[in-house]
Order: sequence, then structure tokens, then C-alpha cells
Amino acid sequence: MYAALASQKNYCSLYLMNVYSGSTYLKKLESGYKKNNKKLKMGKCCIRFKDLEEIDLETVASVVSMCSVDEWIAVYEKARS
Repeated sequence: MYAALASQKNYCSLYLMNVYSGSTYLKKLESGYKKNNKKLKMGKCCIRFKDLEEIDLETVASVVSMCSVDEWIAVYEKARS
């Protein structure tokens, strides 16, 4: 799984596995939210939200596009070995 969306009882979660696997992605996500004055409610790799307006879509799109498919496969294979 690279990214996933889940509906919980009281909120929704957007799971970004590349954020969990690398600090570069996490720093980009945190700085983007800070720059756009949005509060980041996050676990290890999930962004929790109740309303779509709570998500900084531009930053999320940037973080998702930073990791190529080949790079993600390499990270996955390294973790499995």
C-alpha cells in the first residue's frame, strides 16, 4: 500500500506510507502544513480529519508525488528483507 483512505467512527484517515518510511517526506508534510497555517493531526503515517477543508491538498499531493514507484518498491523490498 502506498496511500489509503479509511473511514473511522469519528473521523477519516489518509494513510501516506512514504511519510512513515522517510523523514524527508515527513518534514515536507509538516513544513507545508505550517506554511499554509493548517493544523496537522497525525499519527505515524496517517492524517486524521473530519472535514476535507482540514487537509492541505497541495502539500499532500506534493508529498505523494515526491516518491516514484521504483523508489517505493525499493523501500518496500528493503523492509521485507
